[in-house]
Amino acid sequence: MNEEIYQIKQLLNLYYSGLSSQIDEKCLDRYFADMKSVPEELIVDRDLYIASRKRPHIEVPEDLGPQLGLLIDHLERQEHTHNRGRRWITTGSVAAGVAIVISLATFFFFGSESNPYEITDPQIASFETEKALLEVSASLKRADKQMALVNDEITKIGILYNDFLNANNDEVK
Repeated sequence: MNEEIYQIKQLLNLYYSGLSSQIDEKCLDRYFADMKSVPEELIVDRDLYIASRKRPHIEVPEDLGPQLGLLIDHLERQEHTHNRGRRWITTGSVAAGVAIVISLATFFFFGSESNPYEITDPQIASFETEKALLEVSASLKRADKQMALVNDEITKIGILYNDFLNANNDEVK
């Protein structure tokens, strides 16, 4: 009996892995046909085997192979174009990194020279700052005077417009 169980387990392993022949499956059919003689350790396997044998047979269309081949080719082309885009992103990232490194190196090596327009004397810097602030102040005063003139002109226009409207209203009445 143990040798028979061992053989059934071997046939079940072949069946589960998809390597069983029709003869092996017929042997399993005969063995599992008698529900009472199945040992307890094989009951779960029997139920699985019987349930898998009851499922309907699936017909595979003849043109499925070429269709799958075309689909695989299409997916490979998509992956290739996707990889091409990734390569551009990687190349661009590397180029940006190199540009940053070159910029930093240039700044550190060549940027340490003093600027000829830089004022290093604090008294001269104070004098130049005061001079610039006086120019800004004078410009703001001129702009303020111009704004006052514009406001006066706008007020005059408003008065003339109101007089015009009042004159037209008197003629209409």
